[in-house]
Amino acid sequence: ERELCAALRPFARLQSPEEHASFVRSLVQELKLRRRIAQLAHYRSMGLATLAQGELYDRERRQRDLSTRQHDGANATRAAAQAAKQQQQLQGQQGGKGGGAGAAAGKA
Repeated sequence: ERELCAALRPFARLQSPEEHASFVRSLVQELKLRRRIAQLAHYRSMGLATLAQGELYDRERRQRDLSTRQHDGANATRAAAQAAKQQQQLQGQQGGKGGGAGAAAGKA
């Protein structure tokens, strides 16, 4: 809505403040209606016939999205821990090899 209002500011000079406010409100209302129509068309394409089915679909989708985000967050934490562990192992292996080479060079 803010983007729409910002885009319409140049038209404010062509209208009275009251006309411009009414114009912006009308366009914001149109935007909301278009979004709602798109949502209802999506419900229909998913085979949902009633608003109750649509509300249930949205509720379940939000729960799935939430659990996916939580699951992804746990996976990201787990992956970061594994990456840190692997890096420590690599550093340990490189440190062991470097120490052996340094010791052999010191003996020569």
